[in-house]
Amino acid sequence: LGANNSNLRCGTDRFAIAFLSFLANVAGTSKYADLVNAKREMASFFTPSLVQSLSRTLLQLFSIHISPIQIGHNDDDDDSEYDAVLWQDDPEAFYHWEMNRSSEEDVGCAAQNLFLALAESSFSGDVVLPWLMGFVTNVVSQRLAVELEGGISFGIDPQIIYSALPLGAPCAKLSSGAENASMDLLLQWDAIYTAAGLMGSILENYTGYSFQTWFRVSVGDCLSMLLRQSKQQVKEGRKKVLVPAVTVNLLTSFLHNTNNNSFVAHTTSHPTTADDLAPFLNANQVPISSPFNPFGMLSSAILDQDVCVRLTAVQAMDALLPQCEDAPSLLQSIVEPTAPALYQLVNECAEVESRSSCLDLLSNLICMQTGGSLTNEILNTIVAPLSSIWDNAIDQNLRLKRSVLTILSCIASFVGPESCSVLYPLVLPMIDESFAREENVFLVEEALKIWWVFLRLSRKYDSLLGKLFIHTVELSKDFDHLMILMRVTEHYIILGGATFLNDHATTIQSVLSHVVGEVRPRGTAHIFLVIEALLCSFPVEGGALLNSCGVLKTLIEACASSYFDDGKCDPDRVIVLYLAALARVSLSRPDTLQLPLKLPSGAVFGEEEFISLYTGKFQVAGNGAHGLLYQKLWALLLLSFYPPCQLASCCNTVLRKSKTIFNIFSSVLKNVHPNGTNLLSYEVGCGDDEESIYIGEDFYEALLQGQRANVNIILW
Repeated sequence: LGANNSNLRCGTDRFAIAFLSFLANVAGTSKYADLVNAKREMASFFTPSLVQSLSRTLLQLFSIHISPIQIGHNDDDDDSEYDAVLWQDDPEAFYHWEMNRSSEEDVGCAAQNLFLALAESSFSGDVVLPWLMGFVTNVVSQRLAVELEGGISFGIDPQIIYSALPLGAPCAKLSSGAENASMDLLLQWDAIYTAAGLMGSILENYTGYSFQTWFRVSVGDCLSMLLRQSKQQVKEGRKKVLVPAVTVNLLTSFLHNTNNNSFVAHTTSHPTTADDLAPFLNANQVPISSPFNPFGMLSSAILDQDVCVRLTAVQAMDALLPQCEDAPSLLQSIVEPTAPALYQLVNECAEVESRSSCLDLLSNLICMQTGGSLTNEILNTIVAPLSSIWDNAIDQNLRLKRSVLTILSCIASFVGPESCSVLYPLVLPMIDESFAREENVFLVEEALKIWWVFLRLSRKYDSLLGKLFIHTVELSKDFDHLMILMRVTEHYIILGGATFLNDHATTIQSVLSHVVGEVRPRGTAHIFLVIEALLCSFPVEGGALLNSCGVLKTLIEACASSYFDDGKCDPDRVIVLYLAALARVSLSRPDTLQLPLKLPSGAVFGEEEFISLYTGKFQVAGNGAHGLLYQKLWALLLLSFYPPCQLASCCNTVLRKSKTIFNIFSSVLKNVHPNGTNLLSYEVGCGDDEESIYIGEDFYEALLQGQRANVNIILW
């Protein structure tokens, strides 16, 4: 693998990457797992001695990208670009460069893929795992590496250090001297910690060794020591002579690994799952102040460390937060010191990715506070900087606005309906700006979510919140957010009542005229949340509103198309909704419906066809939880056409169809409970991520019950 090849030491040798990827594909394939001859050939090639030798080389390649050997550009390879930045020169850029490493272009990542493939393989895992375990339990060498890195021990003879190298002589010895001997030791332990993180539960399940024990006996103490020493060095403003490789890998040894189940070329580093980490960290059982509590360590690291370590701590804490769901007191103890530290880090970082990750962690910390408590002081600390961040989020920092909205949404959910209105002066202008300005189009989804949260938390209609509704006209032209937009409109109608309808009747008409008859059945189901709310809250006015904007005509045309089965008609589940809306309108004000309707084909859809559609689709109307309600509604409509009905054509039709209609009456009387308890309201389940916000669900149900109580009892 060319120990003296400068490209390899830079981590960019194309042949080495291709070779390592090839071996990873061979070792990791399961295609020939059941073929005896293939397994024999694989085992004869990957002999125990070869696997052990190859594993030793691979581990030394893990950390080649942070070797202090000068990194430069290879003029002979025009496709090679080395973006590596030494940690000392730009810690933030180094962090992002390391996070973006890929096995397609980095020797270290390709080596990790191959090592993982060997460890998981049936013919080499029995060699790799116990071999690696021997290094993990080498407490003496670990301790020496940490003391050298932390500046606790110095002046040690280079030969003593070289004798402590766990992997033996390095592939490429940097040079003579204690400083470079120390670097070799650090790089090797960097690789071992990375390998242990790669293995995760594989290593623990195979050997029976507990990572929790390792953390308690060795790693936790080492990490605590390094963080204390690093904090002191930061305060003194001293640059570390050596690349602090061990610091990061002790901090992240089990928080970063490559994809354990895939050897595809694009694999990059990412956090493990909380379930994998729980037995090792056991955070909820260790006091936050303990040096062995990982959250305490991470919180301290975010506050007082080098920027690269602080960003790594942010990523690590975000990955571990799911462990705190059942520990509100622990969450609270994390938020109080971490929130100011995150804002400080936001101010110090130049890259939008860095700043965004800090704000994302803060929003996650708040969102998980259910069952806990935060003081007004810490809430004010969290809210105060958000206005400035929003105002200064321009150009490449525009995406920070999304993080600001997310944080405010989490805070509103946390403080609840009693206090969320205090945030109106800050939040509502942000929502308004998100919809009004073209450059903020990427914020629409997040703005709709926070709008929905504040609306559902409101216990009474507020004209300030109502002013946002004007944006629904433009938003309804784009069907991408139709579902949550219809839920927002429904809630405004129920919450705002007559006041809202008087202020926004024309807006509602514009929205409905944009969407009715223009979307698929799933979208139509959500549109009818609005139409049901409108006709149940305002039976007469709602029908007149739908008639004046042409929506009723659209519904009648669709029903006529279904009756004549012209090949372009909507499915029955949509027609049932249309007929239910027309029934409500007709029961409230019979002269509102404009029948007969002459179709372009020349056919006439009159009262007889209208009634025939109800009798013909009665059974279909009974489908779904609200089916019985619709069947009763249809029965009431048919009953209203009997004498003394003033519509002679309707009266004559129902008299001719009395046998069928009486069967309908009988079915309804048989199935509906006397007190109507089995008549369920129309509703649509949440099937989209932007709808799945269940804030204020109980109050919403109470609003629906109040709406039903205001409707004439006979309609229910």
